[in-house]
Amino acid sequence: MEPRPPYPAPPQAPHPDKADRPGQGVPYAARGGEGIAKKYFTIGEAAALLQVKPSVLRFWETEFPQISPRKTRKGRRLYTQPDLDLLQAIHELVRVQKYTLQGAREKLAQRVQAQDVVQLARGTLLSLREKLQTLRDAM
Repeated sequence: MEPRPPYPAPPQAPHPDKADRPGQGVPYAARGGEGIAKKYFTIGEAAALLQVKPSVLRFWETEFPQISPRKTRKGRRLYTQPDLDLLQAIHELVRVQKYTLQGAREKLAQRVQAQDVVQLARGTLLSLREKLQTLRDAM
């Protein structure tokens, strides 16, 4: 007797509760939501925006002390827009530019120092401007 050829598996209909619906699993902001700016993003939404797994974000939290999302009473992480900006910078350094984690930490530290210098210079210029305006008004 000859062995039977393998038959393809019969097609299965998707379960009605798990049918693909447009926009399912994609954060509102990523779907092009208009007019509503989210204040907090869950770890799943943040991971989807960065196109990484949530475990990567949890790992980066341990490696980069600058990342500190709020946590609910149940322990769910909630990321703000500044958190997402920092995560985007880390993603760019580690995944795109191929920095090591230590190199990315150093690069972020340089960025923070540069921002401090800019803020200090801006404060000095604003105080100088006020003094000049008071001198001009006194004339």
